[in-house]
Amino acid sequence: MARLPTVMFVRPDAVASHVTAAILLDFRLPFRPRVDQIIHLSVSSSANPLRVRGFAGHLFRAGPGEVWTGGGVSVTSPARTLVDLAAMKTARRRNVFTDDELVAVVDGIINEHQTGFHKGTLAQRSKPALADPVHRISLQIEGAHHDQRGQRVRDIERQRATEAAGWIEIRVVAADLVTGSNDPPGAPPRLVRLVREARARVLS
Repeated sequence: MARLPTVMFVRPDAVASHVTAAILLDFRLPFRPRVDQIIHLSVSSSANPLRVRGFAGHLFRAGPGEVWTGGGVSVTSPARTLVDLAAMKTARRRNVFTDDELVAVVDGIINEHQTGFHKGTLAQRSKPALADPVHRISLQIEGAHHDQRGQRVRDIERQRATEAAGWIEIRVVAADLVTGSNDPPGAPPRLVRLVREARARVLS
């Protein structure tokens, strides 16, 4: 945080993103990326990426509300940061974060754990992971723990309760947070298409 205002004064188009944004937004990241000293900055896809030692430069196309600004620092929004984390690759083109790690990050965003393991967590059936209350669309993030027998039953009960209340439930896996392998360059993550299709059904 001490270094970012100076960098952004030189590159006012730069936005803290990826792991750096996740740390600034207080995401509950695994220990491994938290000790990485690299600062991640994104600039418009029409600009030149930042190439400075100690920084990782990224290109992005910011959508409405995807950049937050305050205290002389610009940072990607929580939703955009989550999508960027899901798309991060190692030098060998492997995912930086596992599916379970991404689900844990989302869980930390939506649940107000006070102390202890998941203390105070609201039941999944009463609190969707993400929601569009205007169009009554509920998004549920699915991780490996949803394959357990007891969890599958709870998921079915939650989905039935959601639909009985007049909502559409979209069940999201980690692959939906990134662009599909057959999609054209610059296409939005598959989750965006799923939400748009659900909104179209509501409005039709």
